Amino acid sequence: MPRKSPIRHRVMMHKRQGKIVQSFERGKGNRIQRSKSVTTNLQKSTLRGEFKDGKKLIKILNSLGFEGYIVGGSVRDLILGRVGDDVDIATNATPDQVKKIFSERGYGIALVGEKFGTVLVYKKGMEPIEITTYRSEGKYTDSRHPDEVRFEKDLRKDLARRDLTINSMAYNPVTDELIDPYGGRNDIKNKLIRAVGNPDHRFTEDPLRMLRTVRFAGRLGFNIEKDTYNSMKRNSGELDWLPVERVKTELFKILEQDDPASSLQILADTKLMDRFLPEVSNLQNIEQPQRYHKYNVFEHTINTVSAVSKNKPLLRFAALVHDIGKERMRSESPFFPMHAKASVDRFEEISDRLKLSNDERNYVRFMVEKHMNLRQADLNERSMRGFLNKSLNADWVPDLIHLIRADIKGTGYTSRAALSGMDRAEGLYHKVINEKQPFSKKDLKISGHDIMSLGVPPSRKIGEIQNVLLSEVLNDPRLNTKKYLLKRVKELSSRA
Repeated sequence: MPRKSPIRHRVMMHKRQGKIVQSFERGKGNRIQRSKSVTTNLQKSTLRGEFKDGKKLIKILNSLGFEGYIVGGSVRDLILGRVGDDVDIATNATPDQVKKIFSERGYGIALVGEKFGTVLVYKKGMEPIEITTYRSEGKYTDSRHPDEVRFEKDLRKDLARRDLTINSMAYNPVTDELIDPYGGRNDIKNKLIRAVGNPDHRFTEDPLRMLRTVRFAGRLGFNIEKDTYNSMKRNSGELDWLPVERVKTELFKILEQDDPASSLQILADTKLMDRFLPEVSNLQNIEQPQRYHKYNVFEHTINTVSAVSKNKPLLRFAALVHDIGKERMRSESPFFPMHAKASVDRFEEISDRLKLSNDERNYVRFMVEKHMNLRQADLNERSMRGFLNKSLNADWVPDLIHLIRADIKGTGYTSRAALSGMDRAEGLYHKVINEKQPFSKKDLKISGHDIMSLGVPPSRKIGEIQNVLLSEVLNDPRLNTKKYLLKRVKELSSRA
């Protein structure tokens, strides 16, 4: 009988209540209901600096007869009581009018998206704020940019083009009024992620919105509304139209969340992950020996990812792919033999597909290849020096130890002995580094020039001699003196 995943999302069907529960929500006859004091106990006095700066800009717009609203994620986060995205302002003023209004009042102006009606307004002592003219959009032929942008005078047309109801609200901090035609505030109250309008239209316009939906569900701990969820499953293949760089960027935003496991589970359940990381989603049906693992390989993987610090997204990515080789291996004794090597081989395909940089590729390859190392009970300074000697970059070893700790925690069993072993490994690493113990040729007290000064001609013989010297020094760092090494060079060269 298959086990339930340790971390699952819930998909629920939410029925909108008939009564109006917030200001400016769509009412009977498609009218807009209006009321004030929508920030309740947040109040204006608690607004952070960017909101206060935005309020000043909106006040200027309002004084000249123009509308102005803070829009998007910052409104969502204000209602949630979170410090979130930068403040963006939407207005019915045209870009030329915005430029004229604020340049005449001593503000700096920069065009950051003139085609889309966006003007950056800045001044000493305030964060730059983007002011964008209300707009509606045409079709998305390239699945990213609208073919046509039309400036509008109606804010609701601007809100209609946005992806999710929780991101489709507008707030005026001058009048303390919220415009919420799609029920975003009620969805926040009910912890629900819902697409604006027809989810099939939203997701085929720009398929990246499906990944954003997953990210917000995980980040906020919300459920995905049933129609929205089913649309994601139907349209998962649309991700194939996206430039892989956009997919990679959104994936790494998910990996930077406090706990990415729920988002990763949704990616697998909606088949979105199949489109860019099938090697990981295929792990869902790979069972593991109960003696060592509480979870199957996929469940273990997402728990391992969450056990890695969110400040290390690339290491979390390494955790995501560290066991992909197990898909093609047997789980009987000796339990996925050489799976680290098999995982490295499969990772190379992923690296090409996601267009990782050389630095990213080398780092992740190292983590995946070495994640079963440093676990031996008899680990000592000598073996740590030897491991560092064979490592591509000794500075990566603390992250490797971090990953191994997460891997241990991801089994679902608390192994104090195993975790204590990693504490020991970390201590040995810092001892070797802090004491400047030699573990590479560059640490030897003599150079290739010193060896040639003793009559050894430039040839591979120099490297062979250095290898012998390093082997001796790895065994006994006290031998790393110029006097001893020069003496050994004479002895070794005389044997040639």
